[in-house]
Amino acid sequence: MLTELTYKFLASIPCSESLGARGRRLNDTSVQRQEKTYAPDVFVEVETEECRQRLDASFVDDQQVALIQGERKRLELWVNNTGVEDVNEVWMVSGPENVVWLEKSATEKPTGET
Repeated sequence: MLTELTYKFLASIPCSESLGARGRRLNDTSVQRQEKTYAPDVFVEVETEECRQRLDASFVDDQQVALIQGERKRLELWVNNTGVEDVNEVWMVSGPENVVWLEKSATEKPTGET
């Protein structure tokens, strides 16, 4: 039984969520009414399925980058589809202090060419 879900939000922020809800408050006996007593937690039933879409991304030159205000540095990012289905949409999230330009690879064919 799964009781907790642990994941990384946006692949960087570790998160953990309980899949259970606190059981109902018990009021059957005087002791239960005087002290906070609860029934066992209630857990949802979860069905999981295989991850069919997955992207692995890494920088070509994997070194720490330290920039001074106004300085620019070109970085190359390799993205590899390691899933079994095509990925139709990719989101890139950056902080407000970052500016990101995306270029097409020199080896990439323009849309519509074969």
